[in-house]
Amino acid sequence: MTSPEIKILVLIALAACVYAFVLEARRGRRTERLAKWVEAACPQEWDALHWTARKFNRGGALAHLYRRNLIADPHFASEYEAVKPFQRRQVIGFLIGAGAIALVIIGSRYWGWEW
Repeated sequence: MTSPEIKILVLIALAACVYAFVLEARRGRRTERLAKWVEAACPQEWDALHWTARKFNRGGALAHLYRRNLIADPHFASEYEAVKPFQRRQVIGFLIGAGAIALVIIGSRYWGWEW
């Protein structure tokens, strides 16, 4: 019979990964919306980016524009700042999930938890 510790940690890992996935979807939608706004509002700056950044790595393109301060628009800055908490919380979710899986492995190997 499976140890209760393993059941709890697997559920924690599952919940943390689902949470991180949901945050990734929300961050992706928000980033896509901001990229479309930049493309419409600042076509020169957007066209100056490498085509792969514009097409495949829109988040990286937005980060480049933000770090270099190439778009001096308060709307762009506020929308880009609103994306950052999603990234931080997503990393925390993945770390919690990885930690729970690591505890399951350690518990199974060294602490005598049974599958």
